[in-house]
Amino acid sequence: DLEPTEAAITEAMTQSSEIYLAPNSVIKTTAHNLKVPQSGVTIHGNGATLQGGEQDFSINEVYESGSTVNLTIENLNGVKVWGQPNNSQNNNCTFNINLKNCPMKGATNKSGNNMVMVRGADDATCKVNINADNCYLEAMQVAFHTSVAGIEVYKNCTFKNVGIPINIAKKLNGASMSISVIGCTFDNCGIASDDTTNSAYDYAAPIRVVDNGGPADAINLLVDGCTFTGTISQWDILLMDYRAGKIWFPVKYTIRNCTPANPKVKATAD
Repeated sequence: DLEPTEAAITEAMTQSSEIYLAPNSVIKTTAHNLKVPQSGVTIHGNGATLQGGEQDFSINEVYESGSTVNLTIENLNGVKVWGQPNNSQNNNCTFNINLKNCPMKGATNKSGNNMVMVRGADDATCKVNINADNCYLEAMQVAFHTSVAGIEVYKNCTFKNVGIPINIAKKLNGASMSISVIGCTFDNCGIASDDTTNSAYDYAAPIRVVDNGGPADAINLLVDGCTFTGTISQWDILLMDYRAGKIWFPVKYTIRNCTPANPKVKATAD
């Protein structure tokens, strides 16, 4: 098993496609230093914990145009994946991010933790495909945030006291997305509409999916078998953009088998 240092992990990722961390170890990390290579990597966390100001695996690197970068992480506490896609660094690249049994806990629903933050330029042409399975996230402003196209699946995840657990805002015009949220639990999530101390107060919901690029129905959202309890925001699912000056397009959605049976959905400005 790999010794628990940031430098050792970074070096190992350049040499091996599969890494096993020492069980229950603690790895101290600094800003964006865990750079994911173009060849990709699988991390077996074995219950290890990342600690530091920025404990993220960075996909904010220069990759050959058209590359596919695979990142799989399982059983690792406090893991983050971060990137700011733009066409000069990763034109037409595909990032496959797979997270399984990964927990993260912050302090409040204003905490700046993010398990995945991939937010790039409006014209970024890369795709980010996310599979999050059985992850537990508690007390943070946003858990997952993407602004580029792709296929995203969230399955059997638990969100507790998270402002916006799933925050998707597609920017690129003409790009399509498929988003599935299956068997997830949202407990005491959202932000009160009058809580202006939280910068996301005016666009918060347990599931927020907004298409700022279009065309209409370019995003297909499925919410299946999810439970919404004690939602703080006005809606369980928000599919439009309340922010001043923003243009948004309709999202095609299917909601079934949920508790309550009819979650509160806001899809139009009326």
